[in-house]
Amino acid sequence: MENFGFECQTAIIAEQQNMICQRIVRIELTVASAVQNIDQINHKLKQPLTIQLNQKWEVSDHANKLGVVLLPVTMAVDIVTFPIQAVGAGLLYAAFANAKF
Repeated sequence: MENFGFECQTAIIAEQQNMICQRIVRIELTVASAVQNIDQINHKLKQPLTIQLNQKWEVSDHANKLGVVLLPVTMAVDIVTFPIQAVGAGLLYAAFANAKF
């Protein structure tokens, strides 16, 4: 792994020795929907593979710093107001469905 640019170290987790390797990479990631039938997968792994993704914030100016600080607040507001938004969207859909143009 180190030949590929990873930094590796040995750690003992749950009384087992594990190799932990990390490397900073920049990729575009598309999350796929869950597979309905696992037998239809083209490529199967012989054993489970755990991947942990961490995000590193790079802030270069004051506008970005303010955005980083406000992100948890805006997410909380979105979560709290989601039911209201859903009801509003349902009412709007019903209004258009019943409208005669």
